[in-house]
Amino acid sequence: MELGEVFKVHLTLDHRCEDFYGRMGADGRLTVPKVTAKEFLKSEEESLEGCTVEVTLYPVVGEEDEEDK
Repeated sequence: MELGEVFKVHLTLDHRCEDFYGRMGADGRLTVPKVTAKEFLKSEEESLEGCTVEVTLYPVVGEEDEEDK
């Protein structure tokens, strides 16, 4: 993985899942968009901090990369 590389992210928490595009920060953290985080929140929770989630990263292949194959 390279700094700034874009990934398709599949996020799973309990029985809920969401796909979005993200990139790894310099500190190795993946930021979850606020809209996506709100989808996972229960009414009494304020953030996903401290939650254990399953994250799967998929490489994003651009059109120029596909033509080279």
